Amino acid sequence: MEIDQGPLRGVIMENPPMVSSSTGVVNCLLDKLAKHEARNPELMGSLRCGLEKLKNDFLDKFAAQEEPNTHVNEWMRQAREVSYDIEDWIDGLLPHVLIRRQDLSEHVEEFEALIKDAYYRCIRYKLVPLPKADINYLGKNEIGSSLDINLLKLGKETERVGVYGQEEEGLVKQLVDNDHTKLKVITIVGIEGLGKTTLANKIYKKVHCQFGYCAFVSFCRNQSIQTTLLNIIHQIRRETDDSINNLNEQQIARDLINYLGNKRYLVVIDNVESARVWKAIKCAFPENNLGSRIIATTPLSHVSETCSCQPNNFTHVMEFLSEHDSKRLFLRTIFGSEENCPSEFREAIDGILKVCCGMPLAIIVTAAFFASRSAELAHPKMVEKFISSVEKQYPMLLRIRKIIHISYADLSLPIKSCLLYLSIYPENHIIKKDRLIRRWIAEGFVPQRDKGSSWEIAEIYFVELLKRRLIQPVYRGGSEEIMGCTVHTLIHDFVVSLSDEENFVIQDANINCMPRDVIRRFSIDYKDQNDQDDILASRSMLLNKVRALTIFGVVQKLEPDKISNFKFLRVLELGDSLRLDSINLRSITGLYLLRYLGLGGCHNIHNLPKDIGKLQNLETLDLRQTNVRELPESSNQLKNLVSLLELGGSINHLCQSDNRIEYSE
Repeated sequence: MEIDQGPLRGVIMENPPMVSSSTGVVNCLLDKLAKHEARNPELMGSLRCGLEKLKNDFLDKFAAQEEPNTHVNEWMRQAREVSYDIEDWIDGLLPHVLIRRQDLSEHVEEFEALIKDAYYRCIRYKLVPLPKADINYLGKNEIGSSLDINLLKLGKETERVGVYGQEEEGLVKQLVDNDHTKLKVITIVGIEGLGKTTLANKIYKKVHCQFGYCAFVSFCRNQSIQTTLLNIIHQIRRETDDSINNLNEQQIARDLINYLGNKRYLVVIDNVESARVWKAIKCAFPENNLGSRIIATTPLSHVSETCSCQPNNFTHVMEFLSEHDSKRLFLRTIFGSEENCPSEFREAIDGILKVCCGMPLAIIVTAAFFASRSAELAHPKMVEKFISSVEKQYPMLLRIRKIIHISYADLSLPIKSCLLYLSIYPENHIIKKDRLIRRWIAEGFVPQRDKGSSWEIAEIYFVELLKRRLIQPVYRGGSEEIMGCTVHTLIHDFVVSLSDEENFVIQDANINCMPRDVIRRFSIDYKDQNDQDDILASRSMLLNKVRALTIFGVVQKLEPDKISNFKFLRVLELGDSLRLDSINLRSITGLYLLRYLGLGGCHNIHNLPKDIGKLQNLETLDLRQTNVRELPESSNQLKNLVSLLELGGSINHLCQSDNRIEYSE
């Protein structure tokens, strides 16, 4: 999908969106203070001036550092939390309720004292901003500037040169060898970043039509066997009822064995992390002498030996790209073809490729970085600084992480926030584009302008992340339409780590990794129905100011009173949850600040709360693939609702004459 950036460039650069870690939170807050200043110019004006001074004197300068020291990071964290608290207070000021001036004054004085304390602590501890790190020598990239290459169309061709030719053909022959009817396992082994998943996906797409029953699943870190087998059975059987989700691991395995007993099947299991995992999954697939095949990928050689232990099995070892293929991949990513590369860039490219060491992921991310600023390839000093910042990293995975960090540091502030936000999702999760964009908007990462412009700008952000190869496109069926994205494991690790450090998004698995006073965005993955730890209840003090709550997996403990305690929620996403029912929703109407309510795919939900009209700030209501057939009468009071998402016009609307609302399928 190509987005025309022309008419929007001025909008983006003239009024940049206002969220990205500490600096972005303050920018967003200043914008809100300016709107409230008209009602209380003296109080709000004073608060705004103090915040602006803090931002101009310190925050902006610290934000320019690539790697601030520990003291600066802690100061930034405290400044960010104060800004969040002020924003929560402002958002809680009901426009139709008169607030006593004395009450306003007390709150403003308290916040001003916190701002002054932060300001003088910065002076007292001599947190003097350091010069910009070398990696900022290029300056921040502006969307649409420099080389304008449509990388989206090249994406399918530049993933890994090595998958073309003998490498791919040999694996295809192993899969469709009709002379061997026994079940065969083909294992692809190699370290992260060599393109195992890409290769497996390509050959799967090439041969799956020759098998009657197919599935492609990625095994996420710490994911249960039950969840993996459920993913397989949903793809193979196509039509299943909800009762299948209540089966345990052994029951699902027996179901698969019985179902596939007389069928020819092809299954890809990506990222097998241990021999134990492989043995537990493999036992669910019958040996029926019908020419069935299993493809497994793993970064571990001892796991590959377990996967391919039978004589008729086959192991393919991924190699680093040759110098020729590395250059070919790099040039095609930047220029579309090798022939289009200007001769003056050749020497610089040779030096860059040496530090990439034949790693496809490193080459692609680096090429995408330079694609947005191709002129710098002609300046030896610029290239030398890039090379020196990367080559001192060892081992190779640290070098790739550094390259990812360079690409991230070069993004504009709002797009950094959009990328960090992806840490909400589990590893290898398919993230739906439209749902993600609505969440970005609800979080305030995208400027709210006239109707439609926020969506268009958010799509440009999405495309920019695709061009930078920081996310990978997922296409709808066999078409060229991009319906979502995935995040490479190494990039996902980077994003989760950075997001956790900045307290931007916290996953349940990382909640105890470092001390923290409060959590603003929280993601829970109930991996299976045996997860008994009641995280929401046990961490209620940390979560009392949470702004975004996302729950994946089997929801069986989501009691109404738990969610009703989260008064500062702006985003509530339950659409990736199983076994959620209408009872769980009865108290959400107390969440006054809620802007996004995602229930898509929750089949057990038949009714919405009668007083849902209390959600005066609700902008998006996703009811796709639920059993809600009628909206409560109070839904007429949802004055800010702009997106009602449903499936096939199945809901009886009470307010269809309201042309503000976008009814989407």
